Amino acid sequence: MSAVLEESPYGEELEMFRSSVQSFLKKELEPRYREFDDKGLDREFWRKAGAAGLLGVEIPEAYGGPGADPLAVLVVSEELGRMPAGASIGSCITTDIMTGFLVDYGTEEQKKKWFPGILSGDIIQSMALTEPQSGSDAVNIRATARREGDHYIINGSKCFMSNGAKSNLVYVIAKNVPSIIKLTENPRPSSPPAAGERRASRSGRGGGAGAGSGAARGGRGAAGRGAVTPAQQGRAIYEQNCQLCHGNDLKGSV
Repeated sequence: MSAVLEESPYGEELEMFRSSVQSFLKKELEPRYREFDDKGLDREFWRKAGAAGLLGVEIPEAYGGPGADPLAVLVVSEELGRMPAGASIGSCITTDIMTGFLVDYGTEEQKKKWFPGILSGDIIQSMALTEPQSGSDAVNIRATARREGDHYIINGSKCFMSNGAKSNLVYVIAKNVPSIIKLTENPRPSSPPAAGERRASRSGRGGGAGAGSGAARGGRGAAGRGAVTPAQQGRAIYEQNCQLCHGNDLKGSV
């Protein structure tokens, strides 16, 4: 075993995968990256990537996948970063990172439906995360998802979706915990209170403003109990609120 493999934090198996990724990108991507930069990756490229084993690396063997370490996705990203194509269309390929959502949170029916196409490259994935106002800050996204029967009503705007125009499967990142939706729809004012309001808050007197501020400050009353910290928002978003939506499974619009 070479010294390079012995010293690699990834281990021998992932370094072997890295060699395969390097070979594929040099042969199939680098010679055509200017063309892809203008027109986007074509379906033929995705199918070749699937045949080379670059897609759906996290999909378990029970579903026909390699069941590789999730770090394999990082290996692909690193190799893309070594070539000019990584700066222009690299994000289109790294959308495969979203397969982990389906592996961890998808239903059995969804896995059986989507995994084969992801592995073959026939299914192109996209993630609707970035928003006009909050950018790619997942904690502060404003899109919301409200359950209505067997569906979700999605309200919000998304932009800069890699593969968005060609994708077959879209992962919509939205908030669906009622307390967080309420906070999103009624955000706290960004400007500081006026001097009079500040004094009223400190004394706990001075009418409605002082009373409300005092309750929030002391953690008492409805306002205090309903406060949601950024950490709670992030945990809710990543562990509970990443909803997998596609086509007829989604009622409403994004």
